[in-house]
Amino acid sequence: MLIASETTGMGTLLNMFTSVFSWFITQIGTLVTTVVNNPLLLLMTAVLMVGAAVGMFVRLLKSV
Repeated sequence: MLIASETTGMGTLLNMFTSVFSWFITQIGTLVTTVVNNPLLLLMTAVLMVGAAVGMFVRLLKSV
C-alpha cells in the first residue's frame, strides 16, 4: 500500500529531472541575457543563425 508521504523511485527520478531542467532553463536565461547585453555577441549570433538558415535552404533546394 502506497502512502502519500512515501517516496518512490520514479518520484525521486522526477524530482531530479525537475531540478536539472530548472537549472538548465536558468543557465539558458543567463546566456541569453549576456548575448543580448553585448552587441558583438548579438551580431555574431545573428550571423550564425542567418548562415545556418541559408545553408539549410541551399541544401533543400539543391536536392530538388
